[in-house]
Amino acid sequence: MPYFDWSEDLDDDDAALILIFIKCRLCSHVQEHYVNESRANFIYNWAGKDNSFRHGAENFVYNSDNTYTSFSSEVVCSECYLTWSYSLERIWSSQVDEVIREYQNVNPQFDSPLEVYFWTSWKEKCPIALSPQYQCGVYRIDFVHTSTKTAIELDGGKFHSTPYQIAHDKRRQTELEQQGWRFLRFRGEEVFSDIDNCIVEILHFLSKAN
Repeated sequence: MPYFDWSEDLDDDDAALILIFIKCRLCSHVQEHYVNESRANFIYNWAGKDNSFRHGAENFVYNSDNTYTSFSSEVVCSECYLTWSYSLERIWSSQVDEVIREYQNVNPQFDSPLEVYFWTSWKEKCPIALSPQYQCGVYRIDFVHTSTKTAIELDGGKFHSTPYQIAHDKRRQTELEQQGWRFLRFRGEEVFSDIDNCIVEILHFLSKAN
């Protein structure tokens, strides 16, 4: 781990910069990152990250391939633009309830190729469990993350374009929000043209759940 301390530019109050390699948890892209030594907290054991995590510092967990996973809000993946966080790590690594796991493994009956494409892409790229075609009272939600009460809706033109359909969607969402659900909506063209960006947006949204 090289230190860069350019003595001609530093005074007694300055700390050395450390060059490390950050690996994105989502897309596995590796990039360089310079961190101020005085602000860095290096954790060398994933099992002990909870006890070693230091609030107010830039936290980095060492990986076996000589990279680090960043928990710093200042580090954004230059490939997929995801910022990793401690709250997102907890969701990413959480144990899935067996009922949800069983439900996930059943091939759901989707209403459109849009939902099939999203579901297939999500399962390929992300281990976080979503429940598809989730029944909530009289309504059915396209995809939900149950523990954060996050509802993900995909608006294809066929079912969500007329004034009646738009008004129905708004009324339905308002009723579900009153029950504590948080909504993310994507247009069909967004999903088909840039599914990776949709996934990153969902992950950022999940990380902000209370």
